[in-house]
Amino acid sequence: MIETLFYNVLKENEILQKDLATYNKQPAVFYQILPHDMVGNWKQSSSFPRMVYNIEWRYHAERKTDGIMAIDIYCTNENEKAPEDIANEVVAMFEGLFLTEKCDTYYAAWDRTDHFETEETEPLVFGVRMYFDIYRFSKQEGISPCPVWGMNQFIKEYQPNCILLGHDEIKEKLYATAKNPVVFVKKESSKNIKTSYACAWMESILHIMVMSCDVEETKKWITAIYRDIAIEGETVMKNGSPFLVMELQESMTNAPFMGQITVTGQYGIMRKEPEKTILNHATFEGRSERNG
Repeated sequence: MIETLFYNVLKENEILQKDLATYNKQPAVFYQILPHDMVGNWKQSSSFPRMVYNIEWRYHAERKTDGIMAIDIYCTNENEKAPEDIANEVVAMFEGLFLTEKCDTYYAAWDRTDHFETEETEPLVFGVRMYFDIYRFSKQEGISPCPVWGMNQFIKEYQPNCILLGHDEIKEKLYATAKNPVVFVKKESSKNIKTSYACAWMESILHIMVMSCDVEETKKWITAIYRDIAIEGETVMKNGSPFLVMELQESMTNAPFMGQITVTGQYGIMRKEPEKTILNHATFEGRSERNG
C-alpha cells in the first residue's frame, strides 16, 4: 500500500531516528493510532517526541489533488527539540520526492502547518499538525496512435536527462533534481474535429508538468522543452503518424501539478477501408461470365 511507502520514508530518515522517541526499536512514527504511554515497548521513560500520520483519499476537483496527508508531531516542554524544527525536517524530506507503487506515482506537497496544545498536563504537551496535498500520477499512454506516447518519446529524445513518469522505468523512491527533472505528460481532452473518406481528424490537449529541486532550474527545463516543441512543430506517435502542434503555451505562474506547458495538436486516424464486394457474376459486351 502507498501508506506503507510514506511510513517507510518517515521511519527510515536518519534525522527523525535521532529526534523522535523509540518504540519497539523503531522511531516513534505511527499510522492513525498512537499507543498508550504506559505500554512496555517504549525504549526510554519518555514517549515524546512522537509522530502520527493519516492519509484521507478524496479527490479535490478545484485543486486537482487526490488526497490529504496530516502529520501530528507531539513534544513536551522537557524535549530539547521544538516541534517546528522536526516539522521543517519532514517538509525537507518530502521535497521533490516521488513514490511509486505498481503503475501509479504519488507526490506529497506541503500545504500548511498549524500549532496546537493539549489540555493542561505535566509535562506540558504541545505540537504541530502538518498538511500535505497528495497528487497521483497515473499512466497516461493508451492505444496507438497515442499523442501522450509521442510527446514522451519526443521529450526523451531531445532532453534525455528528463525522467518521464508513466513512460520510463523508475524506482520506488525517486527525487527530482536539477540534473534529472521529473516530467509528466497528461492528456486533458480529445475530440473529433472532422472526418473524411479515409481519415478521422482528432484534436488533443496535453499538459506537461516539469519539476526539479530548484525553482530557477525548473524554469530552465520548462523553457528548453517548450523551445524544442516550438522548433519541431510535431511529434511522431508509435504508429509513425505525426502529432501536429497547432497551439503551444508556456506559463511559469502555473502550479507545477497543473502543467506549465500546454500543447494543442491534431492527428489523423486512418479509417478502415470498406470490404470489397466479390463479383460472382458479371456481363461483358453481351457475354455472361461467372467466377469459379
